[in-house]
Amino acid sequence: MKILDFEIPEQIQNECIASIKRLSNDSLFEFCRNKELAKYFGGIRPIPSNAGLLKSKILNLLPSGHDVIIYFLREASLYQRFTIVLSSEALTRGFSSLEKSFGSAPILLAMLLDDRESIREFAQKKCEQIIEWKSVPESQEEAQAAFKETFAPFINEISHLLNKPEVREVVREVKSELPPAEAKELSELRKEVNALRKVQSEAYSFANELTQQQEKTARLEREKASILDNDRELRQENKQLKSSIDRLTHENSKLCEKISYLEEKVDAIRQSKHAQQERYETRLKQATKSAFDESYIQETQKLEKERNPAAEFFAVYAQNGFFKENTEAALIIDGHNVLNKDYYQSLDLSHEEIRMMLARALSKLFDFLPRLRIYLYFDSYSESTNNFGDERLIIKYSGGIGEHRADREIKKEYGHLLLAEEKFIFLVTDDNDIRDYCSEAGIISSEDLIRLIK
Repeated sequence: MKILDFEIPEQIQNECIASIKRLSNDSLFEFCRNKELAKYFGGIRPIPSNAGLLKSKILNLLPSGHDVIIYFLREASLYQRFTIVLSSEALTRGFSSLEKSFGSAPILLAMLLDDRESIREFAQKKCEQIIEWKSVPESQEEAQAAFKETFAPFINEISHLLNKPEVREVVREVKSELPPAEAKELSELRKEVNALRKVQSEAYSFANELTQQQEKTARLEREKASILDNDRELRQENKQLKSSIDRLTHENSKLCEKISYLEEKVDAIRQSKHAQQERYETRLKQATKSAFDESYIQETQKLEKERNPAAEFFAVYAQNGFFKENTEAALIIDGHNVLNKDYYQSLDLSHEEIRMMLARALSKLFDFLPRLRIYLYFDSYSESTNNFGDERLIIKYSGGIGEHRADREIKKEYGHLLLAEEKFIFLVTDDNDIRDYCSEAGIISSEDLIRLIK
């Protein structure tokens, strides 16, 4: 538990509890009627039968070290009834006598609650130095003797002692024995005492206002420290964000270079395809000269065979060294597009058997392109991956619900391959949306793939 940011010993914690329990009902009910403090009592009525419950509410606040507990402890401890009127010199030089008169814990608690920083620091050092804590004296005579031993010079500073019955009796006796002139002086003295009490009351009010202002200042300092911490965190986050922006700018530059490289490659492929088309048209024109001739029919059949889009597509890449032994390439396949064609629909096999049949047929491509990787996608409610016994042929089931599940996964895979700088990327799909998205890939229709592998 802490009091004004100081971790107090167990003896003082016990004194805090005892002080709250000794709190008078009048003071307790006055707290309940205070608008600022009433919220801590949960709306419990300030009546004698509820005094125990109200005090338990205050005791529950003790472990938290809440600022409001200072108000309660100052009223319940020796602070409000004693130490507030003593000077710093009286409290520090006469501490040993105060300790004998009231016990270590009560007087130290009152000094820790003082609004004077020097008194609080003195009390904190004493808490650290005390080895044996003195308890409250058993007899009142011992307490008074210990107090008067040191505090006789300071008795007149403690204004509330003037209200004790024995002091008033002495004043009356002296007044009766004095001549009228001296009695008049005593009356004037009483007026001065009352005036001093009024000044003292105003001083107490000012001290309370000053304490509140100090607490407000401390709270503002804590808020300022919190704002500074937040500012440091924001600066750190801004620094990290700037670093991320620099990294993304660098990556964007590399991606632009990659795009430029791919555009050049596409232009080369288009030019090669255009040359191939011109050769095909030339041969077709030559064949038309011998129409209705058997040789013309054979030549036409041969040309139609050569016109197979898949064969023509791979032929273009063959001219660019595609089928060299060290060529790396990736082939992404929309599986359901292929299996929905007549060739596979006509087979009297289960869905899984047809899928395995397609996978086996695709594995033949590794014979002439060993470093080819094939990604075969199917829609499925359960996401999974199967290597089909060869890590180069990966069968992926999309998982999830709804339409275009495999389509989304195909787009993701294309993006990964593009960033990984694959040399050749082919896509088998009949879906125009996927074709448009994967604009840099070589597109092969499902029919062409079937003719290529069956």
